Amino acid sequence: TTPLEIMSKADVEKWKRDTSRVNRFLLPSRILVLFSCFAIIAISIVFTLKGFQGLSMSLDNATYSLNDLEEITTSAIASVDDYQVHKFIALEDTQKFLRES
Repeated sequence: TTPLEIMSKADVEKWKRDTSRVNRFLLPSRILVLFSCFAIIAISIVFTLKGFQGLSMSLDNATYSLNDLEEITTSAIASVDDYQVHKFIALEDTQKFLRES
């Protein structure tokens, strides 16, 4: 047997009225909690997307920095190559001068 079968009809009616009052009282709270959950989820999604956008910008900046570093390195290698050529020419000129002396 269930508790409702044991209770008298008057008790059952009173229980139903009380339950109905409680449900009416709790309905706005339930709606507020549901709205709050949706708001929290929406805000989480927005901040996640903003975070990904910031991460993307950071990766773009890192890529630009690496490209700049590549240009600087290429320029430095070219300068070293020029130095080696001028050093070789100077060495040849020195040897030629010493032979003529």
